[in-house]
Amino acid sequence: MVAGVRAGLPALKAARELDSNGPSRILQDVATSPGSTYRLSFIYSAPPGTAPAENHFSGFAGSAVAEIGPLTSGAQTSWITRTLDFVATAASSRIEFLDLSPEQAAAWAPTSTSSPSS
Repeated sequence: MVAGVRAGLPALKAARELDSNGPSRILQDVATSPGSTYRLSFIYSAPPGTAPAENHFSGFAGSAVAEIGPLTSGAQTSWITRTLDFVATAASSRIEFLDLSPEQAAAWAPTSTSSPSS
């Protein structure tokens, strides 16, 4: 995984690259309040020059799931915003990004935050 700022990456504290050296997953358990609704927002992009099959991942937030890709890359990095809303069922909820592409894929999933939605 690579942390830091990449060309064309919006201003964020950190970014994570899924599957830069093989299949990977990124996860974190976050404190939540049972019954509260949360929204996870994240951005992603297919790096230029990569095959669509190399840009395929799932995002999970509590019980919400989004499968993203396979993504076609362009000549330039093009960031897409996605949100997942979920209702917490416990004092801790898992946020996870799971690579679904073949070995040496490079789908991007920058670090984001989860907060109660309004």
